[in-house]
Amino acid sequence: MKNKSCDVILDLLPLYVDGICSKESRNLVEEHIGECESCKNLLENMKLDINILSKNNEFKEEANVIKKVKKKIWIERIVIALVTLFVTGIIMFSIILNLSFSNKNMNDVVDFDEIYVEEDDEGNLWLVRSGNGAMAGRIFPEVYNQNGELMISSEKIINQLKDGEEYQVRIVLYETPLIYAMQKYMNSDLSSIEEEKSMLFSKDKLDKYNEIIIEKSNGTKKTLWEKEK
Repeated sequence: MKNKSCDVILDLLPLYVDGICSKESRNLVEEHIGECESCKNLLENMKLDINILSKNNEFKEEANVIKKVKKKIWIERIVIALVTLFVTGIIMFSIILNLSFSNKNMNDVVDFDEIYVEEDDEGNLWLVRSGNGAMAGRIFPEVYNQNGELMISSEKIINQLKDGEEYQVRIVLYETPLIYAMQKYMNSDLSSIEEEKSMLFSKDKLDKYNEIIIEKSNGTKKTLWEKEK
């Protein structure tokens, strides 16, 4: 009888452990394991196996959560790195763009001995530059009226000058900071820089100008040409 009872209990134990057997079956199992040490040990082992399985599932879930968190952190780091790289690239591009296209006033770095005006046989005026002056890529003649007011700086300004008045021309040398820095690096010996000569005004435009000067920001200036009285 005992073996037959154990066989019945063995069939009921899984249902008992899962908590899905009837009340009568539960009472039968509990009554039997109170008397049968073998079935009682088997029940304890089944509970232990279930607990281990449950723990393993918990560990797997925790491991999956940790993996998801690590993956999210890794993705966030990549995104931050890409955004940082993008922003840095924009800033560097803006700096290079500014250095490439902004104008640097070269007058303060030009030695007045490096620049002068000469007149050719036809009466045209030429601006001659050496050293730092020769590294300037742009020459802007600023025209001022008798009241010291700046006129529009342009090659066509001659059409805006009034008869009976004389105007002063101030030479402003410009170069982009980037190109100037590159030239400075490649030409540390300024005396080796080839002299540059550029036409300022043709003879027929000189009758309205009384002088041509170059001036630094501190007010120091040099007269490069003055109309004969």
